[in-house]
Amino acid sequence: MIRGTVTGDREVSLSLRSIPPRALAELKTAITRITFVLMTRSVGGKLTGQVLRRRTGTLARSVTQSPRTYLVGDQRVVGTVGTADLTGPGGRKPVKYGALHEFGFQGPVNVRAHLRQIKQAWGKPLSAPREVLVGAHTRQMNLPERSWLRSALREIAAEGVIDRETNAALARALKG
Repeated sequence: MIRGTVTGDREVSLSLRSIPPRALAELKTAITRITFVLMTRSVGGKLTGQVLRRRTGTLARSVTQSPRTYLVGDQRVVGTVGTADLTGPGGRKPVKYGALHEFGFQGPVNVRAHLRQIKQAWGKPLSAPREVLVGAHTRQMNLPERSWLRSALREIAAEGVIDRETNAALARALKG
């Protein structure tokens, strides 16, 4: 028969109750680091030539952590990275084509009427460029999947960044 007694059980109980908030705080810090690594990997590598070639930089500038990066409730901490969905003064508009590149798209697209500058007609050069009106029409679009965010997430997971950061956060929570 084994017997044991705990002295200071009230202190132990209080200590055990204080671990979850501490652990959540440390996990918030870890998620901040992980989402920052994901942002920099996707923008610095994937959007600058590995997957997509940067033309204007609009998509790269729009990649950010969500204003509500952490959802703490039911013992969960969730971090999000994506194109900006911020409005108002100084806010950036969401870039809709980011998801189209990420997941690919195949289907009809409505094109508004617009002006186009032409320099040749029927294969022969014009003496001076002219602007012609192109009427509204529907075209078939086939955009292949070019994952710039999910592939970066797979890479940092394979490198152990997520496991390393979360394990370190929990270790800090238990030490403190």
